[in-house]
This record gives sequence, C-alpha cells and structure tokens, in this order.
Amino acid sequence: RQMCIRDRANTILYRKALTLEKLSYIDVASTMFNGNGELDTSIFTEDGIHMNIKGYQRWSTEVQPFLDSRIKK
Repeated sequence: RQMCIRDRANTILYRKALTLEKLSYIDVASTMFNGNGELDTSIFTEDGIHMNIKGYQRWSTEVQPFLDSRIKK
C-alpha cells in the first residue's frame, strides 16, 4: 500500500524530530481521521478548516501528556 502524502509528511517530520534534541513530534493528525482514513468532519466547524471543541478535546488528549511530561514540577 502506498503511503498518502499526509503519512509521508508525518514520517519525515517524525524522523527529523528523532535527530534533533530540541524538537519533539506529537502525532495529532491521526486523531483527526476515522478508521477509513477519511477526515472526521465532526471535529471541525462549519468552514471545515477550524476545529470545534470536540476537535480540540481530541487534540489536547494527545498534546497534554507531552506538555505535562516536560513541565518541571
């Protein structure tokens, strides 16, 4: 199966992050797609570009643990 452009781009970014000490990669893109690889339109506002609250909740589920692990307590 050939990788779609989104997957190729994310792979490139992930690999680059592995080589740079101060760069981290968080895969938020995969949370925006359904099991068929289609964009989950339920997480976007009517314009289809900006996320709605459901989208940001899903996004924060991926981002918050990373941020929490980096905050000095």
